Amino acid sequence: MDTFSWHRPDIESHIFDPCGDVLLKLTRHCEKEEINEPDSESSSIAGDEEDPDTFPGSDNVSTQEGPTMDLDQNNNDATALDAGYSAVLLNQPVHMRVSSRHLMLASPVFAAMLDRNKFKEGVTLHSEGSVDIELPDDDPDAFIVLLNLVHGHTRMVPRKTTLFILTQIAVLINKYHMLEVAEFFSDMWIRRLSKRGLPDRYDGYRQEVMSWLFISWVFEKPKIFKPMTMVLIQRAPHTLLENDLDFDPPIPDTLLDVIKERRMEAIDSLLSVVDTLTNKYISSEFQCPPVDNTTDPVELAYSLACDSMFLGSLIKASARIGIYPMPDRPFNGIAFDTLAQQVRDMDLKSKCDGNLKGYYMKHACHGVRDHIIESVQALENGIGGLDLKDFKKLGS
Repeated sequence: MDTFSWHRPDIESHIFDPCGDVLLKLTRHCEKEEINEPDSESSSIAGDEEDPDTFPGSDNVSTQEGPTMDLDQNNNDATALDAGYSAVLLNQPVHMRVSSRHLMLASPVFAAMLDRNKFKEGVTLHSEGSVDIELPDDDPDAFIVLLNLVHGHTRMVPRKTTLFILTQIAVLINKYHMLEVAEFFSDMWIRRLSKRGLPDRYDGYRQEVMSWLFISWVFEKPKIFKPMTMVLIQRAPHTLLENDLDFDPPIPDTLLDVIKERRMEAIDSLLSVVDTLTNKYISSEFQCPPVDNTTDPVELAYSLACDSMFLGSLIKASARIGIYPMPDRPFNGIAFDTLAQQVRDMDLKSKCDGNLKGYYMKHACHGVRDHIIESVQALENGIGGLDLKDFKKLGS
């Protein structure tokens, strides 16, 4: 067989209502390897395990209607071979026969779309008795789950799901305003998934954090929403605008803007601790006071040397961790929690440290180190996540 004469993907057909008057046309983006090896394992966020109860299977009231789709002609065959078969994508059509009545009852978006007087889909439906609707951006597996719920096929609805599929379901629910339809099952899915633990770190877990944030937003789960926003505020080292995820959930810009601002405010406060201290030691006032406020030149010279040593060590330590000169917003590359630890660990020295022994050593640098640690701790304790109910008041 010709190396490049790969089998064209058949239409994957799902019938939710045999008498349905709406045909939804979606697209499944499949890797070549997946087409040839249907039993190969699929990947999901954070290695979520799959089982027969997890995904809607391809045997879900489906029939095959024949090949209709060619390989994407923009793919270069030689490049595809060099990169391996997995680099070649096939667009597999997925058709779903559904009832307009069920769709309109479940979704105000579909209700408006299929109204006889508003949009072309509704005009066609009422003039011709049926209509085809192209939905190329919607995830087929997630839509299968929702359409089974919409049509009352609850036995076909999986009791478990992966984080990726749950995120895709949340996308559709948010897009078509179908929360009520999935509320019972979504509670079950979220409860089971969250038992595995929510991500409490950002590095290496950004996909999970953003997915859980979106899920908690759509399904209105404040106990998940708050810790996810806290992770982003305290631990994100950038402005959340990087396009480095396999799938970036459509989190509202208004929500992201609040998180970004809280993150920058937190870093501002942390930088202010160091900046205030630096300016204090730059001033003409002695921070290492001469003994008994004497005007003895020797004592004054000692105090000046002590202050100068501390100021030099403070500037050096600040430069070493990238905050001298002070960085500007939006502080790309800086995470609050990492910077907080770096500030706590700054190696600060004063001339008086060499003269303090035993009991007094813990108050080295005239107690400034203790002050820094206490200030940083207070900032950490004061930075929490967003409350969903308060955020909703913003009208977003």
